[in-house]
Amino acid sequence: MSKKLLYVGEVLAALDLDPKRFITAFLQNNDKQIVINRRLWGADIGWRSTSEVLKKIKALVCHTTEGKGRWKAYILSEAQEILAAEGGKHGQFPHGTYHNSRKITPEFFSEEAKEARVTKLINREMPFLYQLIKHILAKKDVSKGVSDAFGDSDSGSDVEPENLPKRKKKTRKPSAASVPPDHPEHDEPFDRTIQPHVIAATICSMVSFGRNRRNNARQIQNSVVLLACGVTERVNTYLNYIGLSLSRRTAHRALKALGIISEKVIIRRTAIGKHPFAPMICMDNLDFEEKVHEKSIEHTSQMFHGTWGYLHVADPNLVSQFDPEDFSLRSFKKSIEDCTTMPMKPSIFLPTQKSSYHWQAVIKSQITKVLLDHLVKPSDPFVNLPTDPPSIDPISAKKPDITMLKLMIASDNSAEGVGEVFEGIMRQTNLSPTEFCGRLQLFEGDLGTCINLESLRSHQKPSGHIANDLSSFFTLLGASHILWNVAQAIYLSHYGNPLDQKDQGVWHTLSSLGIPAERPTTKKDFTLMLTNLTKCHESTILYCLLTVMGYPKAFIPDEKVVMTSEKTKEVVNKCYQQFFSPEALELADQEPPLEEDDNDDNENDESDNSTTSANSAKSESGEHGLINLLLRLRDFASVVECDRAMRAGDIGRVLNICTRWSVMANGMTCLKNYAIHLPRMVLLLTRVLPEGLATTLKHSLLVSPSGRANHFVAKDFYLETQNFWLKYFYNHNGCGTQIDRLKDVFSLNVPILRELVKGLRGDSGKNDICQSHKHNLTTATLNNFLKMAHQYELLSPTNIQKKKTKDIYRRGCDALHDDYAKGGHKLNRMQPSTTLYYHTPNGPATEDELPAEEEVVVDG
Repeated sequence: MSKKLLYVGEVLAALDLDPKRFITAFLQNNDKQIVINRRLWGADIGWRSTSEVLKKIKALVCHTTEGKGRWKAYILSEAQEILAAEGGKHGQFPHGTYHNSRKITPEFFSEEAKEARVTKLINREMPFLYQLIKHILAKKDVSKGVSDAFGDSDSGSDVEPENLPKRKKKTRKPSAASVPPDHPEHDEPFDRTIQPHVIAATICSMVSFGRNRRNNARQIQNSVVLLACGVTERVNTYLNYIGLSLSRRTAHRALKALGIISEKVIIRRTAIGKHPFAPMICMDNLDFEEKVHEKSIEHTSQMFHGTWGYLHVADPNLVSQFDPEDFSLRSFKKSIEDCTTMPMKPSIFLPTQKSSYHWQAVIKSQITKVLLDHLVKPSDPFVNLPTDPPSIDPISAKKPDITMLKLMIASDNSAEGVGEVFEGIMRQTNLSPTEFCGRLQLFEGDLGTCINLESLRSHQKPSGHIANDLSSFFTLLGASHILWNVAQAIYLSHYGNPLDQKDQGVWHTLSSLGIPAERPTTKKDFTLMLTNLTKCHESTILYCLLTVMGYPKAFIPDEKVVMTSEKTKEVVNKCYQQFFSPEALELADQEPPLEEDDNDDNENDESDNSTTSANSAKSESGEHGLINLLLRLRDFASVVECDRAMRAGDIGRVLNICTRWSVMANGMTCLKNYAIHLPRMVLLLTRVLPEGLATTLKHSLLVSPSGRANHFVAKDFYLETQNFWLKYFYNHNGCGTQIDRLKDVFSLNVPILRELVKGLRGDSGKNDICQSHKHNLTTATLNNFLKMAHQYELLSPTNIQKKKTKDIYRRGCDALHDDYAKGGHKLNRMQPSTTLYYHTPNGPATEDELPAEEEVVVDG
């Protein structure tokens, strides 16, 4: 080979050429034959040999330090030339890469749109820079066993969690089929496999924006996300400077554009003839303050009372199963007219044989759950041990079709305020008063909203003008407000006296569980109240089970007892029969007679006086401990069942409990308004309304925001969460308190902003998993409760308590029967036609025939 090379060199020298001049001429000459000879140098088939030539030149040049520098300079110049040619098309989207903040749509923030923009950036606009940066990041050396320095735990602990699940390569939206039910909380590590891609794509977008500030897709997205997360304007300015976001002003313009689109969506949703049944409106009052720090005559702090809510379109698949006539105003009025002759008897609300059997199954499922969670492990699957009661009317798990309304500066805490709210809704829906009042419309809210709407209706009843006629409007109580208020009333009725250390009310049980026993007099944290109530209920059931199993003085074993399923079933049945059955309550309610002494004649006056004094004290104190505890178990069981039925999305079970509470509300003085409106709502949904309308309304009381089973919430609870997010976004936007911005921008865009905040977890390389927060009773906590139970002998028939707890269910039954015997005035007020029927059989209602006006309630 050397001789050949030397010979070629001699030939080139004879032709007055050197190798470099020859190669240069060979590559540049346009002769036809020469072009043919070099045609494969840049082709795929010849690129391998060409790259070998380039590598040999590189090895020769980089033989020295100076050569390496010259080679790097050459490669840098080539890279600069390549990068200068990269970049997106100029112009406005979709023809270019510029996105106008005033023309942003909700689809811009969707996962599909984000992926499409990233794919276009790394494959078509800046592939060279992306691959270069990704290659550098992929080459980093991370030693095995080294802890992740970028964990997001706030605990400050340096202990590494074990057996952490690895994140999937591609993050998808959670669905009922793909997402596990719940996961334990832990510091989940980042997915390092996609981190180089995310960093490289982000840097490419920053470089593209730095070269041309009209390449701003990623920056608009980031600026709105930073606004939603409450990042300060100072930090946002820095991120804008380095090319990660746009200015805060641009973010507000984008949100304003989204608000305008939302207003158009509201008009489309409520258009006449769009749906067989008009979208349901769920609303709640919202108070907020426009605070001025430096006050003057012209500028002072103002408190605003507003109303906010959303439109909920019923499931079209469900609506299509029924006759469209069932959803008409004519059919609704006909059903109300027909129910005027419905006899109102106490038996309507009392349990039937079927509901009694189901209530028994509810109690046994709660007992079984506690037994399997803390005490027993079945050794065989031969006997079914259900921890959930039989379903009655489950709702299909689908994401609801919800559209937020604009915040209205009009409070629904009075009849006048409700009228102003209606005017605000008409302005948003672009409907005339005739169109708005001329079709069947449902409103959902708290008790105050329902009562004030009825008050406004009674003032305008009857009316010959459609624009002033409210006969097409009717209300339903929010399921969560029913649960919260009734649960609070039941909770307080069993709370006890914390000043008496021997009192065995709920406060004592909570104290033994390590829970601060604060009396829930304010309506601030109903979720915590329900959690504490459930813990109190389950710990008491546990003590009942230990007593039934023959270990009344025992504590929870370290390991669960292995028991056959048949024996486990027997324990559950025995526990129910001994502490939950009607016979057990009746037996416990019978006070034992005072013992008589046969030797009275031989006792002196002093002993007579002491005996009389002791008997008097015993009679005054009373052996009420057992009956008080059993009544608490029964009443708390209804609250726990309602809470779990709502979460499971079984509206049939919820209505069973509401029927039971309709009786109990009449036995409590603190639920006077619920004693009328709750039975009225139950009758509407179960006996009065047409089948199609009733079924649709029942299946619309609960929604599953994530579209997953066993993750249902009441619609008014969902609105409360939106209220929280509205206040969060408003208080953390860094622009001061501007009511107009709160109304026009934030109130309409809460769902989008919330999704952006949630999406950050997926963008950070982690799974976005929705979890249900469930309470946990540890062994140490339960054993501490059992110490208290052993000390006071809670289940002893001779357990002394000063005050006997009222049997509110029996008192409610007695109140209904007494009212029926006296003419049924209160029962007749529970009749839905009392407020919804506008005419008497003899013509328009007279003033004497109108129902008594309820007191105005600010909040339910």
